[in-house]
Amino acid sequence: MKKILSLITILSILVLSLAAFSACAKPDDTQLRIGFMTGPTGIGMAKLINDNGGAAEGNERYYFEKFADTSLAAAALLSNNLDAVCLPTNEAAKHFNENEGELSVLAINCLSSLFLLTDSSTDIASFEDLENKTIYTCKNGTPNLVIRYLLAEAGVNATVSHEVNGKTITKPADIAPLLAKGEIDIAVVPEPIITSALLAIASSGAENIYSVDLALGDVWEEVTNAPLVMGCIVARTDFIEAHPQVIKSFLDEYKASIEFVANSENLDNAAQYTVDAGIMAAVPAAKKAIGNLGSAIAYLDGSEMKTALIAFYNAIGTTVIGGKLPDEEFYYSK
Repeated sequence: MKKILSLITILSILVLSLAAFSACAKPDDTQLRIGFMTGPTGIGMAKLINDNGGAAEGNERYYFEKFADTSLAAAALLSNNLDAVCLPTNEAAKHFNENEGELSVLAINCLSSLFLLTDSSTDIASFEDLENKTIYTCKNGTPNLVIRYLLAEAGVNATVSHEVNGKTITKPADIAPLLAKGEIDIAVVPEPIITSALLAIASSGAENIYSVDLALGDVWEEVTNAPLVMGCIVARTDFIEAHPQVIKSFLDEYKASIEFVANSENLDNAAQYTVDAGIMAAVPAAKKAIGNLGSAIAYLDGSEMKTALIAFYNAIGTTVIGGKLPDEEFYYSK
């Protein structure tokens, strides 16, 4: 009996010692290096950037780097120059499949930010009105995938073009100068590019006037019964495994930042943070773009994120994401 009591005493001391050690253990203060985009995914991060020293400086917890090209952001991640980056959802899956699972998706940060823009000579009241029309959008990225899928599902015979006067529209930002010159009459364009382009056209006194005729996210949900998940944040798998608490703390703050920006009561501050982070050039334009985006600036994680992403990947097809659906390891869970 004495031996049993002695053993219990020893075990109790060990448990208390381990608890004391854990309580005194140093928290993980590893800096998280984050890449964000000059678009909706960046807008959702604007408050987080502001609260942590700004995009130019950052602080000991976070380093922020701005990108206009998603391929450069992905390259920085895969070369270990960054730990987490914002990417289009299709690119995230493609990089996962092509790089043997070196990254995982942490959260969705942007739902549909795509709209159909037309000039004053074109009247598009419904998606079916696109029959026999030519629609211009960028060759690379989500807009091209989305409009082609919706046309096919609706049985609408329209042409999707990436060429204007012999020049290729490579990325969404390439559409803005074409609108300014009045060279295209129908375009699929994301916010905040729409707002910046239309304000520039209005201030220039140009005669060509454009209007937003359709929100493609609404069309997508009608067809698929799922949200159009356009943007996400991914992180290197090795960093997630080595620094789980850093990732968890970051996601808590990132979610709070997105919810702050998406709340219309915070519009003035959200717009100022967006400009301070270098995502947009002027507060009035940022306010208009954030207002237009509305609930598109959103945060989804866990099973909700996984379900939405799988629905999206099944819709656009696996050919564009590396030939297969991502493995289970792709989807981060706390």
